[in-house]
Amino acid sequence: MKRALVDRARRLAAEGDWSEAVEVNQQIIERAAKDADAFNRLGKALFELRRYRSAYEAYQKAIEIDPANVIAQRNVSRIEPLKDTEEDGVVGTRPRSIRPGIFIEEVGKTYVDDLVNVAESTVLTELSSGDQLTLQVQRDEVLAFDQAGQYIGQFEPRLARRIIELLGLGNEYEVYVTSSTGGSARVIVRETFRHPEMGTRLSFPRQGKVAIPRAYLRDTRLFRDEPDMLLGDDEDDDADVDDADEFDAADADEEESDYVEESGTTIDEDEEEPI
Repeated sequence: MKRALVDRARRLAAEGDWSEAVEVNQQIIERAAKDADAFNRLGKALFELRRYRSAYEAYQKAIEIDPANVIAQRNVSRIEPLKDTEEDGVVGTRPRSIRPGIFIEEVGKTYVDDLVNVAESTVLTELSSGDQLTLQVQRDEVLAFDQAGQYIGQFEPRLARRIIELLGLGNEYEVYVTSSTGGSARVIVRETFRHPEMGTRLSFPRQGKVAIPRAYLRDTRLFRDEPDMLLGDDEDDDADVDDADEFDAADADEEESDYVEESGTTIDEDEEEPI
């Protein structure tokens, strides 16, 4: 019975049915009061409903059960600024299902990067992995906004120039949040349409393991001493644009891994922070 409830809780989260997910995880806790994973799932569902105080308490309970629980620790720190914002009796709604495959890296078609000049922590804290962002080109900059139109951050200069060039050629892209710590936001840019004139040219070069999110200053001269792979000629890249690589678990929100089990992805809970 517990296993069936856990499977249902994960399925509800993947579908974005957070209210029902709260009820199912509470049923699990009634049967297994020391299940830290259930409290983590409950905290996630409550967070998505903007019941921040209740989410904070759920994650704290997970820590009481398992003091070394990294997911709970990170989310307690993340929600700290919002823990008193829940209004009693008021449940917010943020229906959002997680589209299968958005975190799968495809060689030449996707690129993972941390936004720079990001918004205030109060804005970033409310981001969830899987949230889709919209792009807006302003002169030589590419800005990212959430679905409510709030500014989230911008792409670092080299990647921005690359995206602007590709958009000008007729390509189309989508952007999704893979992690947000409250002080940083990591995204994956995905090619959704390739203009025929692109030929065999790749949208992005092959990318290695992405480092832990790092703080950025408001300086548009970032990476000026590094080789400019993003602006180089990748016609000779030996990557097959149809090949798909597994997206590194470190770039996906750990907590999301407990709800969505996609073919071709693995999650290492000892790796870095949330999708």
